[in-house]
Amino acid sequence: MTNTVTRDEFETVKELLASAARYAESANRKIDELATKQDRTQQQLDQTQQQLDSLTKRVDSFVFEAQRLFTQQQTTINRLDAMIDRYDGVLAHLMRKDGQTDSQ
Repeated sequence: MTNTVTRDEFETVKELLASAARYAESANRKIDELATKQDRTQQQLDQTQQQLDSLTKRVDSFVFEAQRLFTQQQTTINRLDAMIDRYDGVLAHLMRKDGQTDSQ
């Protein structure tokens, strides 16, 4: 039994190896392209996250300031309500007093 390879078999193997090499190169290029796209996508995600973090800080600051102003306004309203109650009492007292002097 002789282990000789015919010229046709050799050419077939050669073509198969060349084809496998081209396929491997193509696959490597596609992997490199995917890695580049993945890096770009990650950069975009990182940038988006930074924008969201910045927006979150701004919203938190706005909410804090709005709550502070609402609290301040509520304090002012409470003081004004108390003053109005006192003035109502003074006015009622003066009206009763005025009514007593008119009837005398």
